[in-house]
Amino acid sequence: MQAIIFNSGVGSRMGALTEKRPKGLLEVGGESLFYRQLRILSGFGIRKFIVTTGKYEQDFKAEAEKIPDISVKFVNNPLYRTTNYIYSFHLAKQFIRGDLLLLHGDLYFSEEAAKRLIESPHPDCCLINKKIPLPEKDFKARLTGDVIKEISVALTGNVPQGQTAAALQPFYKLSANLAEAWLDKAGEFINSGKVNVYAENALNEILHSALLYGISYENEFVTEIDTPEDHAKTQEFALRKN
Repeated sequence: MQAIIFNSGVGSRMGALTEKRPKGLLEVGGESLFYRQLRILSGFGIRKFIVTTGKYEQDFKAEAEKIPDISVKFVNNPLYRTTNYIYSFHLAKQFIRGDLLLLHGDLYFSEEAAKRLIESPHPDCCLINKKIPLPEKDFKARLTGDVIKEISVALTGNVPQGQTAAALQPFYKLSANLAEAWLDKAGEFINSGKVNVYAENALNEILHSALLYGISYENEFVTEIDTPEDHAKTQEFALRKN
């Protein structure tokens, strides 16, 4: 199994924190987010990584060298300022083989949450939480039972009868078949000029024929770091835990 980590963005909402470094290299609990992700995932036996980058590729390379016995392929997105991560996903397509973990570079997650996802019996799944309020600015999922039917930041709790809405974190385990189908659909979006949408927009168009299960991260601290407030909250949690 490979893992792809998206680190092409500039983190414009982070203010002074990302003036000279990307979000993925922000320190949380004494280590960078990127180092922490590599450390945890390599601890579960993941040895092959694909990392998309923009302005700070050399900085990410230097950080990856601190983790022994892993292979990291860096894929630079020269249009990182004007495209969303769907474009970076498309650029990485030629290097993706087989089953895949897919996650954002600004994601802080616990080892237990990663374990639940990686060791799930479902070949296609991602992290959700039905027990917390729906986030205003982050991804949500619309589900029938535990099967995800739609992913969007715009979703509300107003879903059809028999369905539920839940917070979703962009950390996916994908079979080779679903990864390939998602990449193919993302390519169609790129070829039609849709480079500023979420990759999940493409995924939504194939979920009708897939079984993507939600895996609960209830009672675990999992969050994207999009703002200085997110960083402060995560730093406080990490230091308290240590």
